[in-house]
Amino acid sequence: MSSPCVVLLILLVISTTSQSKEIPSNILEHWKQVILPYREQCVTETHIDPDTLISALKEFHLPEEEEIHCFWKCILEHKSFFTNGKIDVNRVVQGVPFVSAELTTTCVVKTNREEGQCRRAHAFLQCVIRNTLQ
Repeated sequence: MSSPCVVLLILLVISTTSQSKEIPSNILEHWKQVILPYREQCVTETHIDPDTLISALKEFHLPEEEEIHCFWKCILEHKSFFTNGKIDVNRVVQGVPFVSAELTTTCVVKTNREEGQCRRAHAFLQCVIRNTLQ
């Protein structure tokens, strides 16, 4: 079973969008390597179906389920990108290929008022992915 690629960031974000865009395979592969070390642990902690997550990523659509949101929060926390409910811009930029400081900062500003840490992590990734595809 292949792992979801997108480092957290990724996917999660792609979530509720019904656009027919796809994340370029080279970016997806890099992002996959970012989340791979914590994928199984976060799947176990959040009780999500990994097959659903993988197909959602490929189709640029993630369900609006709390478990999916919390999966991304889990990944971000393990990568030290998300601490005490806040995104660390420098760590994201250093740890995630193809994600700039400008994009990360823009997405942090857009999403820092989201209620709940799982929702905030999800919204952040959604922002990053949408802007990466533009």
